[in-house]
Amino acid sequence: MALYCELCGTRTDGVERLGVYCPGEYCGTDLRAGADAGVRAWCEPERRFGVAGGTVLVDLLVCNSGPRATGFHLEPVEPVRGRLDFDRRAAGAPLASGATRRIELRYTVPLDLVGPALDIASRFGVPAADVVGRAQGALPSRFGVALRVAATSAHQGAACAAFAVDVPGQLDVDLDHDGVRGRDDGNRSGGSRGGRPATPGRPQRPGQPDGGTGSRTGGGCGPLVIAVLVAVVAVLVAVVVVLGLGRGRGTSTAGPVEGTEVPAGATVVLRVSDGRAPVPAVAGLTRADAEQLLRDLHFTKVTVFSEQDGTKPLNQALRTDPAAGTVVALDAPVTLWFATRPVLR
Repeated sequence: MALYCELCGTRTDGVERLGVYCPGEYCGTDLRAGADAGVRAWCEPERRFGVAGGTVLVDLLVCNSGPRATGFHLEPVEPVRGRLDFDRRAAGAPLASGATRRIELRYTVPLDLVGPALDIASRFGVPAADVVGRAQGALPSRFGVALRVAATSAHQGAACAAFAVDVPGQLDVDLDHDGVRGRDDGNRSGGSRGGRPATPGRPQRPGQPDGGTGSRTGGGCGPLVIAVLVAVVAVLVAVVVVLGLGRGRGTSTAGPVEGTEVPAGATVVLRVSDGRAPVPAVAGLTRADAEQLLRDLHFTKVTVFSEQDGTKPLNQALRTDPAAGTVVALDAPVTLWFATRPVLR
């Protein structure tokens, strides 16, 4: 027998997050509440990049889907590595039924980048970061935070939301002239594992032992850095050329298409957007197709709500707010409504 979330209609049997929370993208409600479920919560964005000791900002969105106004109590599901700050008074203020509140979370990454083998955000379902690690040449560190958001009113349930901060790995390889992995301890040798005494009469740089290269990678990063700088300059020149053509914002022709390999020195034309677009007509689509369409059009703040409608198929998109055809900024809030089965009491 298939089981579905009372709030968002997502199928839940066998795919619950952390064993008890709805896997719906904008839900996370505690399924143990059953018919009393009335809280949804999610993080935007659910994944950020950071540095050791740095602070990142994440928005926690809490939706009161219960029948009456209530405040909320926030607490970490597991002890937080690093520091997490938010306004508890704002979270505890009463929120009207059907309304959504945005709470700013400030997370400071710890200086010690040795994290757990599998953080709670990854277990909750936040995408992994091994692509970042490969791009940097070393595995990244990940720090996850999961917050349980419980209604302070009785019989209105709770929800859970999570986010992760990925700290890109840094290649920490020290090679000497002979390709031997050395130690950056002030006694690195130039040609043998055991080190050698300084050559009499040979000039040395301040603070550098005899035989050192002055670089942690033996000078091998120079060509890569130059290539990256050349690519960045080429892109900046292309942007300046396009903006100087006087074609107006959002009217230049894009080409070549993304993914096309072009020779060095070729002209690349970029399409410049004015940051606005009409809201598409999604009525009649499935919820997944409607959300995907909004993402493809680069709307960044899409909130999804369910509406009990026995005349429409389950998970069919009903409407948007603003209405279809309205031209809005791509970072403006857009609400998508979809149908769920009526709850029989």
